[in-house]
Amino acid sequence: MSEASNEKTNVLRLLQSGQLGNIELGLALTESLLIDIEEFKNDIELLFEWLAPERRFLAPKEFSFAEKLQKITTATEVYLDKCNLTFIPMQIKYMTKLETLKIFNNHITALPIEITSLENLIELYLDNNELTTFPLEICKMTQLVDISLSYNQIDSLPVEISNLVNLRRLHLESNELTSWPSQINTLTQLQGLNLVANRLKFIPSEIGELIQLQHLSLDNNRLKSIPLEIGNCMQLEYLSLSSNRLSSIPSTIGNLTNLDSLNISRNPLKSLPQEIGNLKQLSALQIEETKLQQLPETIGNLSKLQDLLIQLGQLKTLPAETGNLINLKRLDLNYNFLQGLPGEINRLKNLELLSLLDNPITDSEKEKISSWLPNCDIRFE
Repeated sequence: MSEASNEKTNVLRLLQSGQLGNIELGLALTESLLIDIEEFKNDIELLFEWLAPERRFLAPKEFSFAEKLQKITTATEVYLDKCNLTFIPMQIKYMTKLETLKIFNNHITALPIEITSLENLIELYLDNNELTTFPLEICKMTQLVDISLSYNQIDSLPVEISNLVNLRRLHLESNELTSWPSQINTLTQLQGLNLVANRLKFIPSEIGELIQLQHLSLDNNRLKSIPLEIGNCMQLEYLSLSSNRLSSIPSTIGNLTNLDSLNISRNPLKSLPQEIGNLKQLSALQIEETKLQQLPETIGNLSKLQDLLIQLGQLKTLPAETGNLINLKRLDLNYNFLQGLPGEINRLKNLELLSLLDNPITDSEKEKISSWLPNCDIRFE
């Protein structure tokens, strides 16, 4: 028997045994096994070559076609970074076991329709490519749980995105979105949403429909306000709104009692709502580069707070209630207008770092502060 016949027989044996999974090969298996597999073989060789930068596919030249085929059809994850790829070949349809596809820092502009046959794919990452539209092919893959298309040039989302009923995390950082995609509001199972560094000016009240949301990142946009309905997102644990144009924070933020981290830095904020004191689970609060001259007394209710960062602001005083933050480990007050601190600060026995660089604090006040917190690393200059 010739070498070619042997290889054909081996391939067919694998196909019939089921070892390669349930794949549509476009081949007609017959009793006589009289099949021309050359076209299929070429497809697999092309796909194998395309996958070459992925280390698990760097196989010795002596690997037979059957071995390559088995390797491809049983792979569950592919990671291709900085490979100068310009396309995803249609032959990817043979990778039916694939669960995670990561193609970072390439030049992909579109997806082949064949990608929709990957019924086991649940994670799709195409960050840092050259997509200008949200591929409709993705909207047909209703099993997807994680999608990341950050660092592309996408300016809108299709209506069909509402088909992604299983989607839990959507990352669209650093794209060209200028308005809130209303289609997002239909993704009621969404737990993580990242729209950092787009051009958003407005968030509709419908954001309150995302009641499963746990992680929301809207930094570096052009937002002037946050709707009251943000308070309906009561599962939120992480909320970041830094580098926008917010002059106020809605009082309903106090409803977010599961919040662990809040960043509202680099906004022209002049005040904070008293309701911020309701965030009893908060461990990190960043309020850097704002116009705040004082904090609400209710800040002292944040009994689990460990990091409080308020540098580059306009603070003139701290409320005495700051002394109630007994779990505070880091307090950064650099570059404000503080002339001293309240004596109640001496209750912060867990404070490890107190930074007061470039504040108009007199030497006598510095001595007081140092005596109140003898075990703390205090930095005045």
